[in-house]
Amino acid sequence: MYGKSTSVVVALSIVFAAKTVYAADCVWIGGAEGAPSDWNTAANWRGGVPGRSDVAIFESGDWLITSSTSGDKYVSGIKVLSGNVYFSKSAMPIAFQKAYCPTGMLYVAEGATLCFSNFVSSGSATVSSQAAVAKYGAGTLRFCNRIGYSSNVGECNFRPFIAAEGTTYFSPNPNQGGTFGFYGDLVVKDGAEVLSTQYSEMSSYTGVVTVERGGILTLSGGDAVSGY
Repeated sequence: MYGKSTSVVVALSIVFAAKTVYAADCVWIGGAEGAPSDWNTAANWRGGVPGRSDVAIFESGDWLITSSTSGDKYVSGIKVLSGNVYFSKSAMPIAFQKAYCPTGMLYVAEGATLCFSNFVSSGSATVSSQAAVAKYGAGTLRFCNRIGYSSNVGECNFRPFIAAEGTTYFSPNPNQGGTFGFYGDLVVKDGAEVLSTQYSEMSSYTGVVTVERGGILTLSGGDAVSGY
């Protein structure tokens, strides 16, 4: 009996160790010669360019992230520990794949900002997911329409999006107008707040919206919906 239990423990230890090695933290350092803000430049990362099972970490500074290649940038998570990180048109879209991360993570620490903006032309998704995506941390997460354009559509596609902590904005650029599409379900957890400045557009695509006790959803007219 003792021998069998020991074998199970050893087997489980091997499995968990393998999973730990499989996923990596890739830390942004930026400043690579000739491509100081390019996502796809290995010299901008400590740990290499993030892959489908990796977490991209931004430790400090203000960055406008660009990309020298088109197509999806797959990750399992993004962490902003300090500063302000903006993803430009060329760095879109960021994507999460369920086979590699059942729940994608967007973590923004208190006082920090993560912004997906400068959306590409109408109908193009900016952040997409076959998995659930959860926002953690007391910082601010923003999804806003392309800066400087009023006719383009920003889109997010989640299965679902879970606002677990802090503040999340879904909106067109406040000074430019335009539209914003949110696809999938939305869950607002206790202590989290979601604001949409153009809910008339957002609601035409949105599935089930759940606001749990202590969560707040503020719509375009300024009306707040609190969970209870």
